[in-house]
Amino acid sequence: MTFPSGNPDIGGLAGGGAALHGQGVFCSRTDDRMLLTQVNWEIDAPIRWVPYRGGETPAPSDRVTIYYDRWTLGGQPLHQLEVRTLSDGSTTHVKAQHLENAHC
Repeated sequence: MTFPSGNPDIGGLAGGGAALHGQGVFCSRTDDRMLLTQVNWEIDAPIRWVPYRGGETPAPSDRVTIYYDRWTLGGQPLHQLEVRTLSDGSTTHVKAQHLENAHC
């Protein structure tokens, strides 16, 4: 799914993940509007690599910066009413991994 943003800093909704960054999408509702919140995260340097399933992964306690973009949709069929970037946050790599595959 991709929605036009009107803001060059915000792309369309994305999915998937990788060792150093990930995305997740959360849905909620307020009144007659649907809210889609895209969570993007990137690992902060330095990265401490640890063994994981025959390979390596960032250490669970490595710091991660989280970015949020929110689309507000309404009407039938749904159309974009607003898109904006929410406040950044910070957490650990292990907690961010749980956000990676979140979906509606």
